[in-house]
Amino acid sequence: MNLPQATVVIDRIREHYLQHVSLPASELKDWPEILNLLRCCFVLGSEAESYVRQGEKLLRQLPAADRRRPEAQAFQAAFLALSAKYSLWPIEKFTKVNQALAQFDRLERKNADNLEVLFLTLAVTSRLPAVFNCKGKVALLARRVNELFDRQGAELLSTDWQAYALDFLLRNGLRQAH
Repeated sequence: MNLPQATVVIDRIREHYLQHVSLPASELKDWPEILNLLRCCFVLGSEAESYVRQGEKLLRQLPAADRRRPEAQAFQAAFLALSAKYSLWPIEKFTKVNQALAQFDRLERKNADNLEVLFLTLAVTSRLPAVFNCKGKVALLARRVNELFDRQGAELLSTDWQAYALDFLLRNGLRQAH
């Protein structure tokens, strides 16, 4: 698969986000579009806290049925972990990451074949410092995500999200180039 460079993908993700973020929540009724905005907030959340806050706000505005979706719950955990990056106090950072990891563990057990849930879990846990002892979990998640990606990735993920995910896996040594 020929992938665009990561910066091109992230620029397209940013452009998509900027085109849709100003829409009132009442106009965002289509789950695939909401999911794409959550993805944008996650990708851009490592650049600025405002994207994390926007993702959290979007999740709060979802109808209850959508908030119960495993993907929405995984984004909630991911935004919690990302918000730790912007916390000032070490104990707050540690607490937020531990809460996010607990949420991911519950989601992972219930959604063992959900590529979106597993990729978000992998994306967050693979970036954590060694103190969180996630190395073994990262290896298992990477294997599972790659298996699912090879089997069903193209059908489940938007083009930009798929390109971002593949680039993330390759850059972090979590996937072999084919």
